[in-house]
Amino acid sequence: MSLRGLPVVYLVDSSIAFTGAFACARNMARALEGIADVVLVLPKGSTIPEDDLRTVYYLQIRNLRRSPRAVLLYLPFLALSTWQLRGLMRCDGATRLVLNDFYLMHGALCRFLGYRGQIFAWVRIDPRGF
Repeated sequence: MSLRGLPVVYLVDSSIAFTGAFACARNMARALEGIADVVLVLPKGSTIPEDDLRTVYYLQIRNLRRSPRAVLLYLPFLALSTWQLRGLMRCDGATRLVLNDFYLMHGALCRFLGYRGQIFAWVRIDPRGF
C-alpha cells in the first residue's frame, strides 16, 4: 500500500520516445488515478517528459530485436533491470506489475526473485509476427 492507502502498481514500458505504446501506458496510469498509485518504469535515456506522471523510474531496459547480437545484449540488461525493479517494488510495497508488451520478461524474473503479486502483460503486437 502507498502512503495514500492505495495499492501500488508498477507499469514497465520500453518506449524511449513518445510512441503509441507509451501513450497506452500513460492512459492506463491516468485511468487508475484514485484507484492505485502507478509507478511508471522507462528505459534510461528516454526522451519522454515526466510532466503529467506522478512517479517515474529509469532502468537499463533494452528492446528485444530479432538479431542474435540483440538477444545476447538483452539478457544481461534484463537481469540488471529486473534486479533493480524488484528492489524498487519491494521498497514501495508494489502488489501489481503491468508489462507493456509480451517480450518484457521482467515479470517472469521478478517471480523468480520472490515477487508474489499479480503480473499482467499488455500485448500490443502479434507475437506470431515477432
